[in-house]
Amino acid sequence: MTSHNPSLRLICGEPEKKPASFSRFVFPFAYKVQKLAQHAPDQHHRLRYEAEAAIEDAAWQESLQERKDYFTFETQQVLFKRAQWLRMNAEAWKDSDWGKPVCCPCRDKTGGSSIEVCLAPPRLVLFEWPRQDSGQEKEESLLQTGFLLVELYFPNLRPNAQPDLTDLLEINEIFRCYRRPYKAHWQKFKKLLENMVVKLKDSGSARTVSDCKENYEEAYLDRWTNLLEFPLQCSEGDKQLVWRDRGKKETDHRAKRKPSKYDDLPYADHRAYVWSAAIMARGGGSLQRAFCTSNWQAHAYGHWIKLLNVDPPDDSLAPSKTHNAARDFERQWAEERTYHRWEQWGTWYGFSYHSGVMLGPPSQEY
Repeated sequence: MTSHNPSLRLICGEPEKKPASFSRFVFPFAYKVQKLAQHAPDQHHRLRYEAEAAIEDAAWQESLQERKDYFTFETQQVLFKRAQWLRMNAEAWKDSDWGKPVCCPCRDKTGGSSIEVCLAPPRLVLFEWPRQDSGQEKEESLLQTGFLLVELYFPNLRPNAQPDLTDLLEINEIFRCYRRPYKAHWQKFKKLLENMVVKLKDSGSARTVSDCKENYEEAYLDRWTNLLEFPLQCSEGDKQLVWRDRGKKETDHRAKRKPSKYDDLPYADHRAYVWSAAIMARGGGSLQRAFCTSNWQAHAYGHWIKLLNVDPPDDSLAPSKTHNAARDFERQWAEERTYHRWEQWGTWYGFSYHSGVMLGPPSQEY
């Protein structure tokens, strides 16, 4: 659909079942937790978060223990002992509009076809989880921050609509925003994500980005915060997140303005963190093949630089322009943030303050 070179096509499918491309967006928020009110309805087809330890099998538990043992004792305590990990009920998610494939036009300008993207059941990581035996539940702590993990992937390929690396670059840059960064961004955002669900109505039907009209806050931010409204099923009993101070007055007399939902976010940026994996037939070798070069250094390729910095592709349809558009300072920036150990063999890793990315061939070794 979008690529003039088949070498740039992504390997797609469900990442939990086989090696496949995906992007994980990390939305940070501050939280308090309270008991779920007895009269609170079981919202929207049993949608609720469940403790991961209670829903995974023995193999997963063994893998988790290996991850824990990899860290120092202090890090292990912060990440696991003093944190609560939860995942949305998968069956309820699959039955809801959130869990159904969404069509996105991406780079297609003329053909009218689109690619499908799916949102996996979201997860929560709640740091400094208040324990009943400590009395923390009645206290507020600045350390009580959480991550909402929203994972996007491409399901089975549709005829004539095979996503490629250019599509992934565009989706990553657009999807991560939870505030309109500049005026012209809204048109790109609305076109790409018009079918993306913002919330479920009481009737069970879905409200999408296209329904938001010019309500930017709803379209950008509420896509994330509405996923924080569902109950938490924990060993201590059912809980409810309070992710912001809902008791705020209608006006902030000091600022002389109406308070915004953005005021309660602990992170000053308007973009989520992005963890992305681009799985291609030959990994980095796919880019070598696409651009007819023997250079195996990741920072020589504009697509890698943009993947690592979560930048959009070139406005044209030509992959060569995205490849060649990088400037010297961008290549230097990428070289410093690329892990070079496996670079020559086509598996590239990179890390920045706002991203962690991988580009490589499919492998069953995770």
